[in-house]
Amino acid sequence: PILYSEHLYILLSMIAVLLASRYSEQIRPWFFIGVAVGLAVATRGTGWALMTGFLVCLIAQNRLRQIPAFLTGSAIGYLPVPFFAAGLPELPGNSSYLYEAMYAIRHANTTFLIQQAKALMNAWVQLWGTTPGALIAAIVVIPGLTLRLKDRRPDAFYVAFYIGMIFLWPYPEHMDRFLWPLIPVFVVAGHTLLSHLIKPSRAAWVPALALLLIFSLSIPSGVGRTVYRLATEVPEELAPLSNMPIRTRAYEARFGIEVVATAHRFLADMDKINDLIPSVDCVYSEVPAVVSINAKRASAFPPWTSANVMKAKNGTCRYYYAVPTRLQGRDSEMLKVMSSDHKELFRSSRQMEQDALPLGIFYELSRQK
Repeated sequence: PILYSEHLYILLSMIAVLLASRYSEQIRPWFFIGVAVGLAVATRGTGWALMTGFLVCLIAQNRLRQIPAFLTGSAIGYLPVPFFAAGLPELPGNSSYLYEAMYAIRHANTTFLIQQAKALMNAWVQLWGTTPGALIAAIVVIPGLTLRLKDRRPDAFYVAFYIGMIFLWPYPEHMDRFLWPLIPVFVVAGHTLLSHLIKPSRAAWVPALALLLIFSLSIPSGVGRTVYRLATEVPEELAPLSNMPIRTRAYEARFGIEVVATAHRFLADMDKINDLIPSVDCVYSEVPAVVSINAKRASAFPPWTSANVMKAKNGTCRYYYAVPTRLQGRDSEMLKVMSSDHKELFRSSRQMEQDALPLGIFYELSRQK
């Protein structure tokens, strides 16, 4: 099983957006808006875009009296995080969005920016299922968001900061996941544009028309995915994972099967880790969420960014599950140093047939003097 935070985050963020849009002129509701925002931040790191967007919106609307109530509520909503973190082992290189985003900012270059731009455009196409659908959605949504930003609406500021945050996310393969929580705001943006284009006498049809347009764009994608799911055979050993969403989103059937096979090998590696090390030990990894959920071990991103830094750091965890394909942008000598200085406990099979790199390598770290 894979644990995603989209559903809870969408619920909390949309509660905040709805209240902020309806009660923007009052002071007391902003306390409850803040609580929803704080809980959204606690649920997902991109919630900081929600908080920042609302603060900028209040300043732009010259509603400074609402800010203290908003910040107080946000602090209360965020309270579960430090209490939860207090019960966890102290792990350098905490696997938070902000930690990874700051790493990306420090190492950003032209190649990285082009890669992120392509990932964002691909994610937009995946969101709507087809390239024509994505183009139509862009024609409707982008002008609608621009109109709402011009009117200084809180949801428009939220989307602007949100897109900026996910643009810095250093794992472009997750870009489509990060766009999903914005779908309700995209529907509202479509409603705004249609309201400006349609005569006031027919304005009552606008909400239904906006919903019909948005849902119609998803129909070709849904039909295509259903046909793909029914027509593609899956090896017997991969059958338990055959309903993974990523498989039905893949444009090529072979790639979809490879993704399922990779997930199967990840789970097999996690079973080995679970059998090899005590439950109280923690593991460094480029995929800490996979380790935490499936191997049931505390996990965090490695505290080092290069082979030289790694040699200088002892760290807290005694083990390291390295994922070679995720080491891009870090020291190319990392795996050579790992293999020479630390004990390799196991390595998994290859990730792809054409890729010589193993999916994962599990090390027991030697203590540096």
